Amino acid sequence: MSTSLTSAEPSSGAFFERVLLPHRSLPPRGFHLLMLLLLVALVVAFGLGKLAVAGIVVVALLLIYEHSLVSGEDLSRLNAAFFTMNGVISVLFFFFIAGDLLLR
Repeated sequence: MSTSLTSAEPSSGAFFERVLLPHRSLPPRGFHLLMLLLLVALVVAFGLGKLAVAGIVVVALLLIYEHSLVSGEDLSRLNAAFFTMNGVISVLFFFFIAGDLLLR
């Protein structure tokens, strides 16, 4: 006698539609804007100086450039935009913050 086991987990399509899709309401530009606001809050909370503020300006300009690399129709430069630019942004921001702290 064989028993049929039914999966208690939803199918991947239903899971995507029910759980993941509602969280896509904030587009990537919205997340980057939120990140910039959090960086400003970080500078204010820790009382960082002008070099840290300049770092935020550079990060904002690099994010604008990152968004110009990829369009909805052409995703061929997605790796360059996502992995490379985010790596460059994080290292540059680290140097701006480190420089700000060292020059105090």
